[in-house]
Amino acid sequence: MPSQSQHFQNLVAAFNTLTSTYISTGSSSVIPSPKEQELTRAFVALMHAEIEFYFESICIDITTLAKSEFKAGRISIATLGLITFSGLPTLTAGDLLVSTKKDHARKVEERFCKGVALLEKLIEGNHGIRQKYLAPLFIPLGLTQEDIDPNWIVSIDTFSGKRGAFVHKSMFHVEAESKNINPHDEKELVSRLVFDDPTLKLPGVISSIESFDAWAVAQGAVSTSVFRNKRHGSLLRRISWRLINLVSRWEYYLPSR
Repeated sequence: MPSQSQHFQNLVAAFNTLTSTYISTGSSSVIPSPKEQELTRAFVALMHAEIEFYFESICIDITTLAKSEFKAGRISIATLGLITFSGLPTLTAGDLLVSTKKDHARKVEERFCKGVALLEKLIEGNHGIRQKYLAPLFIPLGLTQEDIDPNWIVSIDTFSGKRGAFVHKSMFHVEAESKNINPHDEKELVSRLVFDDPTLKLPGVISSIESFDAWAVAQGAVSTSVFRNKRHGSLLRRISWRLINLVSRWEYYLPSR
């Protein structure tokens, strides 16, 4: 199994290409020229697009895998998350084993498919990489706040805010004018967003896109290896489907959103 997704490898290649194209190699202590500052505006805008595309692509991949695994009778954290955050109202088992309604939320398959459809719609209509845009994509796939370094999220919001000022405002606006742009600072900010810092990294905590990618790749490993042992596969499959069917009951005890 690859340690990094192809999407992350593409992101790294894009970072290297955009850095060599738009960021000067001079000393960081030298005041950048107006041309260098305007090239940095382009670097920030294009790297934002690359990062946004990466997150959307990874979410599509995990969702696609969850669909194929669900169809095969297997589960993953993403499967449970998509059922839990299906957008359908919480419910109890009720007092009818056979419902007269054709569109009934008690059906596990329906809750899963609704969750998938909702997430796919959110991915298609995504507008950025701020926390408010990423949370609706990540949480249904099983990511929790305990998994994430909050400082990383703050840095993403900071970077996204700069991109917004550079892209949506005139170069003469106070938030976007060249005097506020330092090429080396912007490059270092993006580098910290993308790559792990070995001196700060905590085991099991997502503090960069690199560590997020490792988490995403692990989701595929878990869901595809659950039933590798044929001797116990049937039993595990039955247990897994029991877990899926219990999700609707768990939702009854969850506070409404």
